[in-house]
Amino acid sequence: MAPPANRDIIETAFEDWAAGHRSFYDLCAADASITIMGQSRLSGTLSKDAFLRERARPFMARFSTPIVPANWQIWVDEDDVIARWDSHAIASDGKPYNNSYAFFITMKDGRAMSLTMFLDMSAFEDVWNRCQP
Repeated sequence: MAPPANRDIIETAFEDWAAGHRSFYDLCAADASITIMGQSRLSGTLSKDAFLRERARPFMARFSTPIVPANWQIWVDEDDVIARWDSHAIASDGKPYNNSYAFFITMKDGRAMSLTMFLDMSAFEDVWNRCQP
């Protein structure tokens, strides 16, 4: 797929996510791999289903407001895409969650086949450990 198409697909995914219409992970193919980089016990590579079941849904359940992207920037080199974005949400205990992410995405036929994410894992783990789903 040509780079402008991949840019449009990713841009639309972020716009839809920010508007509350869908999750960015809806863009991932059923057989996609998702990696959270770092040395945390929560880091590692998972299948899309395992990631949603073991990381994304339990994490989102720890919030009273949804995590939505803001201030995103997208760089495309054919099927390789980098998206940098900021997040803000309120955890279930009323405290704010602010984090910045970088997604490294490999696209194929309009779908994300692999997603590697970099983020401040200490902020992620703080909410994970402090709040219960």
